Amino acid sequence: MQLERTLTSPLPVATVFQYLAQFHRVVEWDASVTRARKLSAGPIAVGTQFEVDVDFLGQTTRLVYSVLEFDPCARLVLRGIANRYQVIDTIHFESTPSGGTALRYQLTVEYAAPLNRIAAIFAPLVQRNVDAAIAGLTRTLNDSPQKVEPYPLWRDKFILPGALEFTRWGFRNSKKHWKGLSLDLRGQTILITGASSGLGRAATLALAEMGADVIAVVRDQAKGAQLQQDVQDYCGATLQLEYADLSSLTQTVALAQRLRNRDQPLQVLVNNAGALFNTRQLTAEGLEKSFALLLASPFALTELLLPLLRKNDSARVINVVSGGMYTQAVHPHDLNYEQETYDGPKAYARAKRGLVDMTRWWAQQPENRHVIFHAMHPGWADTQAVADSLPGFYRSMQRWLRTPEQGADTIVWLAAAREPLHHNGEFWLDRRPHTTAILPGTESSAETRAELQRHLDRLLQSFLHG
Repeated sequence: MQLERTLTSPLPVATVFQYLAQFHRVVEWDASVTRARKLSAGPIAVGTQFEVDVDFLGQTTRLVYSVLEFDPCARLVLRGIANRYQVIDTIHFESTPSGGTALRYQLTVEYAAPLNRIAAIFAPLVQRNVDAAIAGLTRTLNDSPQKVEPYPLWRDKFILPGALEFTRWGFRNSKKHWKGLSLDLRGQTILITGASSGLGRAATLALAEMGADVIAVVRDQAKGAQLQQDVQDYCGATLQLEYADLSSLTQTVALAQRLRNRDQPLQVLVNNAGALFNTRQLTAEGLEKSFALLLASPFALTELLLPLLRKNDSARVINVVSGGMYTQAVHPHDLNYEQETYDGPKAYARAKRGLVDMTRWWAQQPENRHVIFHAMHPGWADTQAVADSLPGFYRSMQRWLRTPEQGADTIVWLAAAREPLHHNGEFWLDRRPHTTAILPGTESSAETRAELQRHLDRLLQSFLHG
């Protein structure tokens, strides 16, 4: 079976070739691809391999792709092998007179017996999938931003379908109409906390591959060295490392001061570091650990790095929160969780609610007019942190959990895409703004947000000035 399709893009041929050569990014524009990853270390070349999971007729098939031909800006050929068939993807590249790119895509499918006898039955379905993929690629390679529609409030208000959006099903359903991120982030400096595992690691790899200069904040030196090697193997980029335990305000302040001393412009700050503590723990500084790590530290880091962020015309702060915050209100007078029996998930949710409140507060301050602030919810992702802190939830929901890459997608999009620059102070899931409150009594008033800010600022000033 053979198919051929053509498309044009306003992007330069070098940009288009580089994007498509990173074939694991097919997951961004082909809705039938549920997961893709690069298997080979080093730069992409003849022999580089990728693993791609494709959903076809409700069944997931895994293909291992190899690069057969690699002629920069001219021709790219890959062969994908599955149990009962193989495909050859041939892509021809040509510059247009206007400086864009003309693409000619050819697909050859070869079925093994006995599927080869009924190949004609599959042909219309394959053509439909190919046409949908080409439409997705056309969106991706179009230089125009997409319109962003808020998620319907009524859907968030209902447990179903609202909760389903947190699962991998919600991610796959949402991404059908997205455009991929065929962007060049060279010259952009991005700081990511909690970068050694889970969502932070996935975001670090993706943003480094797009050319950003990523500063990864980690606690453990061995994990930092491994992350540095992983980034080098994945995309050939050099990762900057900073070490800090962000449950300590002393170390958080010291990290910010080191970065400020460099006086290097910072384009994006991603406050991602986090953990859920099922028993009440105090830091060496006497702060309840959930509050310290999830709210006090990102508040301090953001406040202290704002001078670097303001050096840019459109810097961004992205606060990674949780859907759990929907269940709790912020408690400005009990940030250390001293006035009632401790509950780990509640403490986590309250701190995340506070970070959502601070996101909106920062966005409303006139002095921050050149900085965009967003909070995001990654959905329910399959990370070691979830497995360790919520083992019952993890066991019951594992087959529905998102991959770390799916959970990190909106982090990467908020950090890189142009569309988020037209919004400020929003709470995002799967590239769409969502309401910040579902249950009565959980939404913070402007007065409550201001009161929370005053408490946090007094705490920060006490560490700065003793």
